[in-house]
Amino acid sequence: MTKLAQVLDGWGGYQTSLLHAIAPLAAAQLSWRPAPDRRSIGELVRHIAMGRITWFARMNPPGIDAAIARVSKWFVDRDGNRHAVEDAVPADDSARLVEWLHISWAPVQRVLDEWTVEDLNTSYRHRSPATTTSSRGSGRSGGSWRTTSTTAGRSR
Repeated sequence: MTKLAQVLDGWGGYQTSLLHAIAPLAAAQLSWRPAPDRRSIGELVRHIAMGRITWFARMNPPGIDAAIARVSKWFVDRDGNRHAVEDAVPADDSARLVEWLHISWAPVQRVLDEWTVEDLNTSYRHRSPATTTSSRGSGRSGGSWRTTSTTAGRSR
């Protein structure tokens, strides 16, 4: 069986490059934004880290429980999905951002190391807006949301 790490070779390099780019930045550099209505560099990095945790929490992969436990605030959207509250993590502190990149990378690394290509054929359940369709066509209506089965990991 082929491990995902073999197929997705290079993802670790992306993480390393991101860590090296962010670690030396000062608060003023992390607060820079290309336009007033755009995210700052620090907000983008925070979004990457918290987005990994939010998305992986829906799949329940190996290692996600430790990351979930570190998130201090969550909110539930109208579709019943939990999201990490990004503003709970400062976006102008490079050490904290690097820490969150490490925390959020741990489940990604575990999936790369432990899951196989065959695991991608397994589905997990999640809620999404009723207008969304399933990539496998097996969504079921349920009020204002649809439970969809998406090919992307192990069944949960």
